[in-house]
Amino acid sequence: MMDVKTYMRTVGKQARDASRAIARADTNQKNRALLAIAAALRRDAAKLLQANARDMEHARASGLDAALLDRLQINDKGVAGMAEGLEQIAALPDPVYMNGFEWGAPLRTRCATTGAISATSRRH
Repeated sequence: MMDVKTYMRTVGKQARDASRAIARADTNQKNRALLAIAAALRRDAAKLLQANARDMEHARASGLDAALLDRLQINDKGVAGMAEGLEQIAALPDPVYMNGFEWGAPLRTRCATTGAISATSRRH
């Protein structure tokens, strides 16, 4: 098992590499990726819920605070909400291609929507 520092460096590098690929992707490619993730969430919901149950057991055994346990736990409704949220994001206009290369409010809205869906889906 890798230590936290090595893990975080690995995840950070993967995120940086992914951001470069996403920056080159056109709207259709990004939307196909979002829809594929939504489909994978639906397809693998049982596996995801089983993994979450193991995480919950470990978290309880580790004495994680009740509020954090609540944030960690997901259920069928939460998985469905994540998938639906990704589909909704794919249906939004791509802010990068709206008016040339513009990093204005529409981009913040699309990114904020992704984050909000991620955060609220964990609660349901």
